[in-house]
Amino acid sequence: MKLPKVKPAKMSAKDLINHLKLVGYKRIGSGQFSIALSVPKTNTVCKIGFYDDLHEDAYLRFLSGINQKNPLFPRIQSIKIYDGEQIGCDNYYVVVMEKLTKYTKVRAAARKQGLNKYNLTSIHNLERWPIVYARESCENKAFQAATKMLIELYRFHEEDIHDGNVMWRHPSAKVPQLVITDPVW
Repeated sequence: MKLPKVKPAKMSAKDLINHLKLVGYKRIGSGQFSIALSVPKTNTVCKIGFYDDLHEDAYLRFLSGINQKNPLFPRIQSIKIYDGEQIGCDNYYVVVMEKLTKYTKVRAAARKQGLNKYNLTSIHNLERWPIVYARESCENKAFQAATKMLIELYRFHEEDIHDGNVMWRHPSAKVPQLVITDPVW
């Protein structure tokens, strides 16, 4: 996925978040560098995050490398990147993507089935060292492509695999789809 050109910000990320909350967006999560808001009356999420250096930002690098057809990655609807320097605020990005289900909200038996699909016993198999073995032990082409990209990302960034950065698509299905949402920092 190609990242869009950077636009000058017309308001700060804080002002944008406050505005979105006023019009009905609900905070559903946050991390060290971002906040996730559910978009009213849709099955989408708006993630607003901050970056210092556009070319070194781990999450933006992750987004630029994902293949939208790979089921192991989130479906991105739009990305906008803003430079806040001219108005005296932080640089930030806005990503609109599909709404997924938290890793821990899916029944343990279904989680196990979702992991078994890729010969994984734990999401920690996706970390820097175990991922090499996991990649060799699974013939699934989508998994092969995803792990190849993650191994490349881990050359430049620390992995950040935990149950807040790996989620599920189709959580009520017998075998939900594992989705890697934010594997690096």
